[in-house]
Amino acid sequence: MINSWVKKATDNLIDSVISTSDINANTDLVLANAVYFKGPWLEQFNHFTERGTFHRLNGDLAEAEFMVNGLMTSSIRWQDIACMDGFKGCQLKRRRGHGDAKSKDTLSTEVNEGTQYSMFIFLPDARDGLSTMVDMVTTSPSYLYGILNEMEKKLVNIKLPKFEITFSWSDPQARP
Repeated sequence: MINSWVKKATDNLIDSVISTSDINANTDLVLANAVYFKGPWLEQFNHFTERGTFHRLNGDLAEAEFMVNGLMTSSIRWQDIACMDGFKGCQLKRRRGHGDAKSKDTLSTEVNEGTQYSMFIFLPDARDGLSTMVDMVTTSPSYLYGILNEMEKKLVNIKLPKFEITFSWSDPQARP
């Protein structure tokens, strides 16, 4: 019943969150939650991708498809950016309404009211600077809030490798 509910709540994207082995005679209560988010970007990426080189952590190079912000690959847009010591941060905002049928009519009027969700992307200045950047960002919540306060609109050209975010509890060691 729980898995059926989750599947329905996530528009069939998540098949299951619990297995029969997770429940036994000692189980008194199962608390389940599911989140399904599909919202349009405030500033849409191009529907076409372009091939490019992606630099992996181990120094290897890989060919990848990149999303580009704008109608042409050479487009430059205003984005919320913060330039910190050793890295840059970019805020990619999502429109209100989450793309559901009721809100499609109101998306254009809600853009000026701000956004409810956004994704922050951090890029170290040096190719080997990821661990230093992660240490700086995670050291204290106040540092992260400081980055958010430094955000300002700048003209940028953003290219991101195509990606998909998934999460699974399949590894028992990963459970809190």
